[in-house]
Amino acid sequence: MNLSFWENRYINDADICIIGAGLVGMISAIELRRKYPKAKIVIAERGSIGSGASTKNAGFACFGSVGEIRDDIAHRSEEECIALISKRWNGLQRLRSLFKHASDIGLEFHGSYEVFTHEEEDLAKQLSSELEYYNALVKKAIGEEEVFTQRKNIFGFKVCNETIYNRLEGQLDVTKLIRSLHKICQEKDITIVHGFALSSYEEGSRIRLDFDHGLSLMTEQLVFATNAFTKQFFPQLDIVPYRNQLIMTEEIPNLSWKGTFHFKGGLGYFRNVGNRVLLGGRRDIDMENENTIDFGLTSPIQEHLESFMYETLGIDPDISIAHRWSGILAHGKSKSPIIKSISDRVHCAVRLGGMGIAIASNTAKELSELL
Repeated sequence: MNLSFWENRYINDADICIIGAGLVGMISAIELRRKYPKAKIVIAERGSIGSGASTKNAGFACFGSVGEIRDDIAHRSEEECIALISKRWNGLQRLRSLFKHASDIGLEFHGSYEVFTHEEEDLAKQLSSELEYYNALVKKAIGEEEVFTQRKNIFGFKVCNETIYNRLEGQLDVTKLIRSLHKICQEKDITIVHGFALSSYEEGSRIRLDFDHGLSLMTEQLVFATNAFTKQFFPQLDIVPYRNQLIMTEEIPNLSWKGTFHFKGGLGYFRNVGNRVLLGGRRDIDMENENTIDFGLTSPIQEHLESFMYETLGIDPDISIAHRWSGILAHGKSKSPIIKSISDRVHCAVRLGGMGIAIASNTAKELSELL
């Protein structure tokens, strides 16, 4: 593939090239533009919009259910858990600050609920009895009091009668979020090119980038914002990919509830999207096969999600599933992202742990401080 003179001048010879046009990639470019107002910044994205979790997530503006925090405490210190909650909360505030209006990203606050299956009744009672402890923990993290309260299941779901309500969590419209970030990038003279899948790079006097379609570009600084897909370039990094599958119904006339909901310690989740219901997660049902960077849908997960949709949430069986998709998350031994310099001119900000909406903006800010 040969570039014309005009195309070459448009995308080649960047000061900074970012691989990946997801949340971290675009927000990193915005942060770097603040730092380097005259730099030529190019984002190279292999997909038509985005290729990882950023355009395929559920749109939860969350920082952790009681069940998830409980599981975190079982594997790390209280101080680490407090820092994790704080980072997520502050990240959500930083993300919000990028936009003039909450409506720019469809941000709404209906609160979130943690629900428990009937098999988890003992766990529901235990966590409900320990809310004072978890509220104290969250207060240390974000300074807010009485974040979690006990509420009855008023939704008609076939789950335990006790739920745990979080008054501070919300939801956003992923389409609006991505569109608004694209708009900011355009306004700040940040170039985004799609269909550019990086195959290799080589450091010399400058960094040469070779893409799958045979095109090569040059840059002075290189940033990887490729999350779960970063391991192909840096196998030494502690990155474990997981696939999450999701389903969404067609429009449901007079849907009676709004909000975001967690179950199974955050491994399962559902929400309203207008008058539709989105449901996803439960990779734990088939963890071996979901430990992959391959997109796709599988019978065990899809059948479980459908069963939960119709039997547990009580959605009318005549309401059909209108959309099915999957996204790829990146986890590791730590729940903190990897933000580091691979060399003096090559850097990465990856492994968002399924919390990209909450921590992408903070991750991007830290990344910008490396360059």
